[in-house]
Amino acid sequence: MGKKLNSKSKIWVDMVITHEPKTISKILDDLYTLINVYNRTVCKTKGYMTGRFIPTTTELQYYLSKKYESVVLKNPSNPVVALHNNNKVRHYFRKEE
Repeated sequence: MGKKLNSKSKIWVDMVITHEPKTISKILDDLYTLINVYNRTVCKTKGYMTGRFIPTTTELQYYLSKKYESVVLKNPSNPVVALHNNNKVRHYFRKEE
C-alpha cells in the first residue's frame, strides 16, 4: 500500500487535476510547474515553496485512485509499441458535475 499524502500535497494535486485526463507523469510535471510559477510570483510575500512535498509516483497513484476518476487510453506518443498493443496508459481526471 502507498503512503498517504500530507495536506499540502493534496491541495497542490487538487489544483492541478482538471476535467482533462492526464497521466501520472503529466501531473507531476504540472506540480513542478506550479511550484516554479509560485516561486517567481508569490514567494516575495509568502516565502518559497520547495519540491520536498511533491509526492512520489506510488503515493500519487494511491491518492488519485481513491479520489478521482480514471480511464485507460492508448499512448499515441510511442508508435513502436503501438504494434504490440501494450501502449495503454492510465489517465486521471476530475469528474464533471
